[in-house]
Amino acid sequence: MHDPEELFPLIAEIRKKNIAEIVISVFCEVQEKRKDIDIIVIPFTLVIPTSSTLIEHTNRVTGMAYQIGRSRGDLDLDLLIGGGLLHDVGKVMTYEKKGDGFVAGSLEKRLRHPFIGACLVAKHGNYDLTHIVYTHSHEGGGLTRSKEAIVINHCDFIDFEIEKRKVQA
Repeated sequence: MHDPEELFPLIAEIRKKNIAEIVISVFCEVQEKRKDIDIIVIPFTLVIPTSSTLIEHTNRVTGMAYQIGRSRGDLDLDLLIGGGLLHDVGKVMTYEKKGDGFVAGSLEKRLRHPFIGACLVAKHGNYDLTHIVYTHSHEGGGLTRSKEAIVINHCDFIDFEIEKRKVQA
């Protein structure tokens, strides 16, 4: 099992201990449940052919969100970091190994990773983090996103679009 604090250096910047504990706990839980998959090789998306991993994408999204939060000064940095780190955690549960690659498993096809990730986070009782995880993708389009959820949604989109341009080049 990989130590979440080593995978995600920005955990060290979280000041609210309960948020850091949730991030660590959820990443330990998914690794325990998915012993068949090494978390460091999971791709960040199945939509485009990319060698970028879920861990790399998660760190990029969280880093962008953190910088936006520091620049603005009116956002909850702990929620930005925690939400950024957890936004795609559901993919650990919904992606399936097939041959040398990964495919969308039945959970991804039926419920999708934002819902699964939100369920993993919700049981810890922090519904602000749960909201960010659930609304980071199009599933949250019909809801009023919090300020922090807006940032994570856009940073996720930015990282995806830049990666898409890289593979199209």
